Parts: sequence; structure tokens; C-alpha cells
Amino acid sequence: MNIHILQHVPFEDIGAIDRWINKGNHKKFYTKLYADNPFPAIDSFDFLIILGGPMGTYEEDKYVWLIKEKEFIHQAIKAGKKILGICLGSQLLADVLGAKVYKNNKKEIGWFPVTLTPDGRDHALFAGIENSINVLHWHGDTFSLPEKSIHLLESKACTNQAFLYETHVLGLQFHFEAAPDSVTSMLENDSKDLSISLDSIQTSEEILNNLHYSGKSNEILFTLLDRFLAL
Repeated sequence: MNIHILQHVPFEDIGAIDRWINKGNHKKFYTKLYADNPFPAIDSFDFLIILGGPMGTYEEDKYVWLIKEKEFIHQAIKAGKKILGICLGSQLLADVLGAKVYKNNKKEIGWFPVTLTPDGRDHALFAGIENSINVLHWHGDTFSLPEKSIHLLESKACTNQAFLYETHVLGLQFHFEAAPDSVTSMLENDSKDLSISLDSIQTSEEILNNLHYSGKSNEILFTLLDRFLAL
């Protein structure tokens, strides 16, 4: 399988997804938006992964490549490609699907649980998976749910954490893919908000002390990816 990855900043890569790709003997290719890479032909890939980043989907005046990226994502959705959006990636999917992306009432940064919604508990993607999962969050924005999508996960600080649109578009607001090295990279490059005193923001020390959550989070992601591709 050919997997194409849209990467917005050097310090947010695919993390543990790389292990899943290697295990499946898949091939991966990148468009690095920060390096002004071109977008590929739609028929050149089977699976599109849209990664995170500190920018907002609405900052097109500052990040002009967002306009072309949204057009590309729209084409991929229309073509029926399997698409996974992570953090900013999920917000871009929501935006392209006609939903609203906006500032959440508070930032959510650190290891906090996401909980399955009633629809999430009933969906084949999460069959046999526990109701509450500790995952890494790193976002200040959120989104309304795209029309006709299924609301899968929520958290205390942010209601809309994951959605499935039809059977080929999956948005995850949080970082199932976070591995120790990728978390360290994010801390080194985007820690300005960690000084804010909120119950939804952990300190750098707290985040590092909870890296043990990444192992289980990654394993659930691998199961989720297999099931998503089989839908």
C-alpha cells in the first residue's frame, strides 16, 4: 500500500505509525508543507495521513499553503481515499467537510483520557476496546462535527475528539501515535503554553513522567488502523 503523509512542521512526524507501516511492508511518501513540497497525484496513493501542527486551519493569510492543502484534501475525499487526520489534520478534515473550526474554551495539553461516546462503543472500530483511554493531547482549537459523521470519542476538556465520515475519513483530535521520541520533540519545539495554569494543561515534567501511556495508546492505534482500512 502506498501511504502519503502531509507534514506541517518538522517536529511533528508520524511517530509510532512508522512501526505499523514497516510491519505491513507499506511504502510512505511525504509532502512537507513547511518546505513547499508539491502535492502528489490523487491516484498515486491509497491512504492519506494528515499530521498535526501549531497553526490554525483559519490562518490562511499566514500559511498560504493551507488553501491548496484544503483543495487537495477535498479531492482526496471526493475520490474515496482512506484518510486519517491527526490534531490539525482532523481540524482540516472537519473544515473541508463543512464543519466549523474554532478556539476551544481551554487548551488541552498532556496525557488525559478520551472516552467512547455511545456511538463509539457500538462501532466496529472500537469493539473490545476499553471505554476510557489515556492519550496525548496538544491542541487549543476544536471543531463541530461534520454533517452525517459519527461522533466516536470525547474528553472532559473537549467534546469532539474523534469522528468518522462515511467509511473512509477518520479524524482524531489527539495523538494516538505519540511515542517517547516524538513527545520529546514536541516538548523541545512547542512548549510555550505549558506555563499556563490550567487543569487541562500538564507541565513538561508531568508529560514526561507519563510516557508509559504511549505503549498502550500505540497498540490501540494499530488495531484502529487495521479496522479502519477494512471498513
